[in-house]
Amino acid sequence: MEADIHTYEKNHFFKFLSQVMGTVCGDVILVFSATGEINFNNSDIKIENIKQLSLFFKLSEPKNSEFLSKFWKNENFKKTELFDYIEVSGKKRYSKIVLNYFFDDNNQKYYSVLIRRMGEDLCNECESKFKAIFLKAPVGIASIETKTGKILEVNPEFCKMLGFSKDELLTKCVSDITYPEDYKQEHEIVESLLKNNESKLEFTKRYIKKDGTILYANLTATLVKGFGNNDVLMGIILNATQNIKLLQAEKEKKSLIEKISLTTPDTLLIFDVKAQTFTFSNHSLIVNENEYEELTFLKLISLIHPDDLKRFLEESNLLIISNDDNIHECSFRLIYRNNEIKWLLCRGIVFTRDETGYPEQILMQMTDITSQKGLEESLRQSYRQINEKNKILEIQKHELLQAKYELEKSEKQLIEANLNKDKFFSIIAHDLKNPFNSLFGSASFLAQNFEICDNKDVKTLTDNIYNSAKVIYSLLENLLSWARLQTNRLVLNIERLSITEMLDNIAPVYSETLLSKNINLQVLVNSDYYCFADRYSIETVLRNLLSNAIKFSFPNSKIIIGIESAEEEIILYVKDFGVGMTDEKILNIFTLSNNKTTNGTLHETGTGLGLLICKEFIEKNNGKIWVESKENEGTTFFISLEKADSE
Repeated sequence: MEADIHTYEKNHFFKFLSQVMGTVCGDVILVFSATGEINFNNSDIKIENIKQLSLFFKLSEPKNSEFLSKFWKNENFKKTELFDYIEVSGKKRYSKIVLNYFFDDNNQKYYSVLIRRMGEDLCNECESKFKAIFLKAPVGIASIETKTGKILEVNPEFCKMLGFSKDELLTKCVSDITYPEDYKQEHEIVESLLKNNESKLEFTKRYIKKDGTILYANLTATLVKGFGNNDVLMGIILNATQNIKLLQAEKEKKSLIEKISLTTPDTLLIFDVKAQTFTFSNHSLIVNENEYEELTFLKLISLIHPDDLKRFLEESNLLIISNDDNIHECSFRLIYRNNEIKWLLCRGIVFTRDETGYPEQILMQMTDITSQKGLEESLRQSYRQINEKNKILEIQKHELLQAKYELEKSEKQLIEANLNKDKFFSIIAHDLKNPFNSLFGSASFLAQNFEICDNKDVKTLTDNIYNSAKVIYSLLENLLSWARLQTNRLVLNIERLSITEMLDNIAPVYSETLLSKNINLQVLVNSDYYCFADRYSIETVLRNLLSNAIKFSFPNSKIIIGIESAEEEIILYVKDFGVGMTDEKILNIFTLSNNKTTNGTLHETGTGLGLLICKEFIEKNNGKIWVESKENEGTTFFISLEKADSE
């Protein structure tokens, strides 16, 4: 398999060599293998192996035959030798031969023979090949006599390009087929060529075709001297009409673009990324009134407002490093020499890229948006003003709503106050009626029957008068406190109070009452506790709670007063084991809805305001009051107050 591949590669190489060297005029190439067999022959020499080479040629000198023999037999021989020889047939003459050998990639040896042709036969052969090229060339070829401008020779392609026959062209001079303005230029160039002893000219000219139309052509001419008594220009003519049209179209396109760019008020720029310069600008940058200055990148950077420069550079860098063809926008301020500030909107896009895709040129469009920015600022100010007015309206609306709420609240309070007033008078009418009736009855009976009453009757009547007066006093005291609360005329004096001390002062006041019902009062306070509160209001609360507990306790029961200490508050409770309350009763216990007093276990009467006053007093002292009760088992009242340190 490897041998087949090598054979293929070798044959492919020799085929390529034959195609290339076969076009070389005058050279014969022969290649022989290590065994002497021929592998390559670009000529018509009939030869099969290297041994036939010495038989085929009659060498001019014996030394040359000796050299050829050494070349073939000596494997280490490697030398280039030049010598003369003559072909036996005499058909062709050769003047020099070059002998050598080489090795391929597989280390196989080959012998090469280069025969360089010389003499008249070679000239004839070269002339023949030149003629073939002249006739078959895909470009126009013509020879012109320099002195007269007469056309000496043309090839078929040149005739085809102009529409003339060869005979027609050979009767003409070059001036006959050249556009007048271009002939003058061509004549001047040829004169300069002859004068300066130059040999070549190149330029674009217009030929006049047979039908009168114009042919644009690129002419490359070489001066050949020594043809008879005159010099000759050998010219190669290429049809350039299409190229000229393309160039003309491109020129017109460019002109149109320039006209468009000049008519737009925006500044159009082309920025060279590598050179960091602007290669095109349709407008100059106005940097001062009545003064124009060419825009450069450094100038642009120097004019940008410091607050906008970083954003502009970041956006510019993003445009360069991105691989897309999207339009990038950035607005910024320019500061001019007169300290005038203008807003510009810059829109950039990659215009051209190099072979690696890296941007070469950036197309930029600068639009003055100062007026737009001014309008936007005006709109923003208007928006801010509207927002401020809306805020004011919202505040006013809130104030109106608050006023409405306060009015409704006041109205509600007024209604409630009227209701409370009605309830208040109802309480007065109800609760004062009985004690006053008892007071008046006992006093009247005593006054009328004093002389006939014994001591026991007097004692009973005076006890009734005393108890009725005490009830009336308690009621009036509660009514006075409630009235002060309703009119906000109660002034609290918040101070550090000892709860234990207040209990010690209040408990003895009710000793007689407790004794009358055989109730055991237990004060479960084993240390001193302090709170921040008003003494008068707290003492009033404690009296009411203890009085209620006694009133609703069963005879021969007990009442417990205790204190619990929390982190920030103390909780005092009064617990009885009396009649208790229903859930419905508990809901209204601290309101005026509880306007009807309930008699105690021994038919004791009350004012009906005690618990309402307790609630409002405790809340005035930033505390809380609540109750837990179960019917026929007892009730516990709790109050919490702000805790004070013991020291």
